[in-house]
Amino acid sequence: MPKIRGVHPDIWTDEDFVELSPFARLLWIGMWNYACDNGHIADKSKQIKMRLLPTDDVNAAELLRELERNGRIERSGGWITVPNFTKRQRPDKRYFITCEAPGCTKPGDPERETRGGHAGKGDISTPHSMGPLGDGEVMVKDGDGDKSRELALTEAPREDVDRICEHLAGLVAANGSKAPTITARWRDSARLMLDRDGRTEQEIHGAIDWCQADEFWRGNILSLPKLREKYDQLRLQAQRRSGGTSRNEEWRSMQERQMARAEAREREMGLR
Repeated sequence: MPKIRGVHPDIWTDEDFVELSPFARLLWIGMWNYACDNGHIADKSKQIKMRLLPTDDVNAAELLRELERNGRIERSGGWITVPNFTKRQRPDKRYFITCEAPGCTKPGDPERETRGGHAGKGDISTPHSMGPLGDGEVMVKDGDGDKSRELALTEAPREDVDRICEHLAGLVAANGSKAPTITARWRDSARLMLDRDGRTEQEIHGAIDWCQADEFWRGNILSLPKLREKYDQLRLQAQRRSGGTSRNEEWRSMQERQMARAEAREREMGLR
């Protein structure tokens, strides 16, 4: 059953949203009426077209691909997910609607809780819907409440990892969001970005500065796990906006601007 959804006025001037074709914008917003309260909708382009654009001569399959390229939807296993849907719509838990998508449950549903109880304040847990963990794996929950599967990292504390975590946490708080807690998931994500993904510490700091200076991304990148997940998308957008310069040049440029602002603040405070 479709539901009434709200549209925030800032969306109309969002830099990424305005890059979409007019019908893609309309389709994306229209999908909110038919998505469940977790932001899921069956990935059936013909059905979506008949619901939202029944008399328009457009290719819904191509519009969905455009939305996916733009990062407005994610597609997996026959389902479409609208990222951060519950943050955009704030559905009433009393009338929360779910669907048949894997893992789609109501907030507070027992199936969302861990097997065998919790292990501390949300750092390590095993969701019912994902099955038993393999050897050397843990289920970790980050500061945003996202859960995902990853190999456990048991390295000793590292200064580069701590600097990255503290950098993002500081900027998130400076932007007016609740100060995040740096969890084991944050540190593992920072290690993975450095050691497995091949990012340098300078690049990661630059990516943090870039996303936290962007009006859209600052509200979506609130943790290191989310930064790692969206890193390539951020890099491509930074390159596109800067006319195709390399990621090192874009991140470096962002860092230089950040340092200049910090120096200016210090001069104003009489520290220089």
